[in-house]
Amino acid sequence: MSEIKPGAPVKEGYLEFKFQPSWRVWKWDGHPSYRNGIQKLQTSEAVDFVGLRGSDLVCFIEVKDYRGHSRKKNDDLVTWVARKVRDTVAGIVGAHYMRSDGSDWKLHLDAWSENRRLQVLLWLEGDHLTKAELAVLTDGLKRRLRWLTSHVLVANLADPPGLGFSVRNLPGAGQGRH
Repeated sequence: MSEIKPGAPVKEGYLEFKFQPSWRVWKWDGHPSYRNGIQKLQTSEAVDFVGLRGSDLVCFIEVKDYRGHSRKKNDDLVTWVARKVRDTVAGIVGAHYMRSDGSDWKLHLDAWSENRRLQVLLWLEGDHLTKAELAVLTDGLKRRLRWLTSHVLVANLADPPGLGFSVRNLPGAGQGRH
């Protein structure tokens, strides 16, 4: 999948994301640069979306929907997401240097060097999640990702981040898929 058209809905599990026109977004874990690049390493991971918003923000978005299913323990989830972010950074750098598919990844590296804020967002849906639990997960991710950014957030439908995109449930939401 290449770049997602602004305003076009994109499905991730039982959630639909719609990014405002100020965004440029790629579905990283389905992109040929990932699949033909770093994914060849058996233990590599990938976030769901990588995006650029205007001239101010670079964003990595990981989506997890555990509604109707048990989920990983907080420490395991935090470590897993941090690993996905680390491998995504490495994968994008590698895709650029291997010139795997044009200028998409040069655009990302240029954005990183422009001192844009780098935001990591875990979109987490789950049964009975509290704001306190989201705060614990946010703090854990901040500790694991402090080598990269201090801008880390855990959000969901009940507590959206206000970053310029919308999310809605699709039919079957709450039945889970993991």
